[in-house]
Parts: sequence; structure tokens; C-alpha cells
Amino acid sequence: MRKPVLTIAAAAAFAGAVLASAQTSLTPYDCWSHLRFEEESTHIDSWSGNGTAITFVTDAAQAHGGTGALRIDGSAPASVWGPPVDGGALPEAGDLIGGYFWLKILAMPATGTGVDVRMTGYDHLNNETIYCQSTPIDLTKQPLNTWIKVNLASSSKSYAPSDKAGFNIVSSGGLDCLIDDITFGRLAGPVSPGGDTAAVGPGTVSASGGKISSARLKKIPPNNPNIKYVGRWTGDSKRSVSAYARPYLKMNFSGSLVAINLLRPVNLDVTIDGVSTRHHGVNGLVVLGSGLPRTSMHSVRIAGLSYDDVIEFDALHLDETGSPTMPIMASDHIEFVGDSITADGNGYAWRVPEAMKVEGSRIAWPGIALVNGFGYYTTTPPIVGMQDAYFDKGMPLQNSRSVPWNFSASPYTPNIVVINLGTNDGAAITGKKPLVNNFQAAYTTFIKRVKGKLPASEIFVLRAFSIHYADVNDAVEKAAKAAISSGDARVHYIDTSDWNVEIGPDGIHPTSAGQAAIADRLVSILRPYLKSSPKHPHSIP
Repeated sequence: MRKPVLTIAAAAAFAGAVLASAQTSLTPYDCWSHLRFEEESTHIDSWSGNGTAITFVTDAAQAHGGTGALRIDGSAPASVWGPPVDGGALPEAGDLIGGYFWLKILAMPATGTGVDVRMTGYDHLNNETIYCQSTPIDLTKQPLNTWIKVNLASSSKSYAPSDKAGFNIVSSGGLDCLIDDITFGRLAGPVSPGGDTAAVGPGTVSASGGKISSARLKKIPPNNPNIKYVGRWTGDSKRSVSAYARPYLKMNFSGSLVAINLLRPVNLDVTIDGVSTRHHGVNGLVVLGSGLPRTSMHSVRIAGLSYDDVIEFDALHLDETGSPTMPIMASDHIEFVGDSITADGNGYAWRVPEAMKVEGSRIAWPGIALVNGFGYYTTTPPIVGMQDAYFDKGMPLQNSRSVPWNFSASPYTPNIVVINLGTNDGAAITGKKPLVNNFQAAYTTFIKRVKGKLPASEIFVLRAFSIHYADVNDAVEKAAKAAISSGDARVHYIDTSDWNVEIGPDGIHPTSAGQAAIADRLVSILRPYLKSSPKHPHSIP
């Protein structure tokens, strides 16, 4: 047998595990026969990549059936993916898809590890749809060196023949295991308009392992006290709508299903019990998770996928046995204020709260400057700078300009605020002393206004990473130090000039590695200011 070459990629850590769910009848597709990992059906030419965390074994004593299996040794996070077998019968239009795989855990898993198996599809824009995937169980409570059958829950998305079908096996690392006999199959026939196979609508649920049923959902209105909002949200009992970059909501719940009824198309990043899934261009009633263990308590976090994804919804839904409960909220909250460098989807402003296990919000927008009238986005009325935008509910593009944010009634109060502004002012004002002086005065006033709204918060002013103009950098530093010299011990200036942040080819935006480097430095700086840590307000690492 030729040595298989696998596609290996960094994978996000899963807080927990593989997924299991009860299913009814399953009609397997023959196009996935290579996922039995047998020599005659592996089709290794369809796999590509590098890495050592994943290998094939060709020993019948180690396989679940036949002579082959897939070994994930847990030495690194990894993702393996590939297409179906050429010539195999693909799913039909409208199929609901489920399946199962066999798992053997070879050593006690490390805390927070997991593995997920998915059937996916990609459209012509490379947007991913997940048709089925695992749901969480506790790996640490499973027997070692024993084959376990793990069911794959349908996502309730019906198969679209225009999608390019694929599979994905994702491991967070830290789990030494064997996987064998992955099976994807049809749970329901083609979806037709009407009857119990109609598209999901209010009051219906896609059964995990069957057709769309008429089981009633329990409606949870947006103002339910068990829904906790992080970032700029507005709403009432009838609707809730988000603003700025990637705010999110959290809720815990019992029952086997959670869904959201959206009032406009949006891209979502959803985390259920520590496992994240992306939903592209969804609208209406969207089942976010199904087939969850009814006797367990579950958690869900719903965030926009990109800075401009506005989440507008009128209800969350649970199955008829489910109930919402209060989510676990961190005692610390960090808010990041800035432009595209801060708004970057999974950039430093997302990484820092994740690493520190705190809540995080972003009042940020690509192209925005500090000073009104500058910057690189177009609106009517004229461009608003962050000097005013921060105090509004949302950006002009989100129809919230000139509607003040009520800080006293806010659902959250950050105890740490990180400001990174000036990049989009720099080129227009450098060398023009009156404009630089105006920028410095505006920055000084901005810091005072933020402190006026958040008097107990620690304010960190960053030297921007991509300002190539000494006079503008000096103005940022002087503005911060003016607040410090006035006696405010909760304002801090962070000189980032020696951070060696990798900047992309445009000379402005940090690369992914650069964003990670910023996050690493900020974590060490901000950690002493957490409520659970001793504070050192006059010492910046």
C-alpha cells in the first residue's frame, strides 16, 4: 500500500469531545466507502498535505472491521478532509444527512480535547454548509481500548447538489485514538414543498434522524433574563438587534435542541457545549444544534461571523422539554475600541478574551478614524469618527447614528478598555501641525469622555501598530500621558514600538501571526488587572 498523504491543518480546540445522538433508519451512501480506510478503497490520491499527527494503520487487530483504520495520535491539532469516491452515488437534493463512526480511545484524553467528524458541502464562493456532525459527550468517561459507536447528528440542512461534497475529521490535539468505518447516509427523502418534509418553519423541528416533524418548539423571547448579551445590542420582547463588530449572546438550556428565528440573513459563529460551527447566509428559523442529550445542561453562544454581520432575531427556541437557564458569565469584561485592525474577525480583540476566559466586546469598524471627517468609509451624513461613534448605539451603516448608547442601562460594563486608534487619521494629518494638534486634543477629550462613562474602568491606550508618522505617534502618546498626568491612575499608555508585529503586504494590517503576537503581549499586560488578580496599576510589563 502506498503511503497516504493527509491534509493536516490547525484546528480549534474543542472543549469536550465527540458527539453522540440517537438516530432512526439510515441509508448509507456508497460514495464514502474510502472512509472504511481499507487498502482497496482509500483513494489516497484524493488526500494531500503534511504532518505526523495522523497516520493509517493496516493491522486487522487494530481495525474495527477489515484491516485498516485512521490513527490520530494527539500530538498536535489536526484536520483531515477530502472528497467522496469518484463514481459513487452522491446524496440527492433535499436529503437530510446523518451517520456514525467508530472510535477507540487509546489513552486517557487531556482536558479539553475532542474530535469531530462532519459531512460538508461548499458552494461556488467556498461557503461551507455542515450537513451532519458530532455532538458532545465526555471523552474522559469512555472506556479505553474499546470501540464506541458515535452517531452524527443532522444539522437539518437539506443537501444541495450544487455544493461540492466533502468530509472533515477535526481533532483538537491531546487525544490518542483510532477512527474507523465512518458512514454518512440519508435520514429522510428529498424535501418537497408541503407536508412533514417542508422546510423548517415556526413551530416545527427537524428531527435528528427523521423528517421534519410537527413537534412544537418552546419560544424564548429576546428579553428573557436568561439570555445575556455582550456588546452593543438593543431590543425588547419582540426583537433584538446587534451593532458593531461581533457582539454575542449566551444562554444555558436543557433539552435536545436549540434554534434561533432570524429576521434578516446573517453569517453566524455558534458554539454549543464548546464546539463551534459556522452558518453562512442563514435566515428564518435555523436549528443550531439538535440531538443533544436531554438529561444534560447545555450552553450556547451566538456571535456574528464578521464585523458587519448584524444579528436580528425575535426568539430563541428549545424543544418542548427544554428550559433556559442562566449562563456562566465571566466576572471580567474587556472592551476593544479601534478600526479594521481591531475589527478583524479572529484577530487580537477576539483572541485575548478567549485566552483569558473573560467576556469581550468590540466597538470597532474598518476605515474609521478618531476624528470626525477623516477615515476611509463613506456615509451620509458625512464620516463620523470614533470620537463620537463610540457613544452611539452603532455605526451609521447600521442605522444607529446619532442614537446615543445608554451606558447606565447597558447590559454590560467593561472593567478594562483597550483603545487602538489613529491609523486612519495618520496619512491625512501628518506634517500639518494644526491637524496633528487637533488630533491630539480630540484624543485627549475622547479618553476623558470614555472615563466619564466608565469611571471605574482601566483604560489602555496603544501606540498604533501601523502609523508610520512620528508626529502622529507622538500625539497619541501625549494624549494618553496628559490623562495620566492629570492624576488618573487608571489610564495607561502602552508603547508597542518594540513588539515586532508582522504586518501584511499592504503595510497596514497585521498578518494572522501578527494578530497572535499582539494578543500574546496584551494577555500578559492585562492579566494583572483582572478582578481575580492582584492589580498593579502603575506598572506595565
